[in-house]
Amino acid sequence: MKKIIAISVVLLLFTTVCAKKEAKISGEPGGRLVIGTTDLITELSPLKPNVFGSNELLDLLFLRLHRIDPVTGKMVPELAASWEFSEDLSSVTYYLRKDIKWWNGKPVTADDIVFTYKKMKDPKTGYPNIASLRFIKNVEKINDYAVRFTFKKVYADLLTDSNIMPVPKEDYKRMGSNFGQKPVGNGPYKIKEFIPGSGVVLITNEEFYRGRPPLDEIYVRFYTNSDDMIADFTNGTLDLVLN
Repeated sequence: MKKIIAISVVLLLFTTVCAKKEAKISGEPGGRLVIGTTDLITELSPLKPNVFGSNELLDLLFLRLHRIDPVTGKMVPELAASWEFSEDLSSVTYYLRKDIKWWNGKPVTADDIVFTYKKMKDPKTGYPNIASLRFIKNVEKINDYAVRFTFKKVYADLLTDSNIMPVPKEDYKRMGSNFGQKPVGNGPYKIKEFIPGSGVVLITNEEFYRGRPPLDEIYVRFYTNSDDMIADFTNGTLDLVLN
């Protein structure tokens, strides 16, 4: 029963992150969820989503332009309030929300989107999903809250391939390779403490645009031995195990 409840809580978290833009997060605040994983995550950056566990955590720390609603299966807005295609379908323009901010209080703008795309395309970055960008011809800023993706050809995955998860331009430029250890995001949870290869503690982002997430804290502990992780789950130390 405990495992079922824990899994339900996590699914609720991801549902609230993925829900339609009009919906506000609801639920009684409080509580702490403790998760175990054998993924030894060493950095948390959208530019280095290199293991399964880090991808799960990134969804709580950073927002994409849009997401798939887990209930309806439809694509719904997130960072982008809306988008429109050109008449010949060779480009899509995203119009960003103006009420989403990075944890430092600065707004998410088109500059962040363009900067992130360029970093993803740069071989020096080592972005593992660079192949998904191969049909994007150009990404340009229209104004502070509008950005246009132009494609080399018309194909079915235009929205999917352009759905990047941006980083804050100025913070990334300032921190460089250290960004993954001390990231600045815009999602429903913030990092309280991150010890690469050991664990990460997340706390609620009180300024999240859709309201306060229900859980006060999420602790993800990294294990080098799956037997130790299962033992801790069995004795009640962990609420949930991944993998």
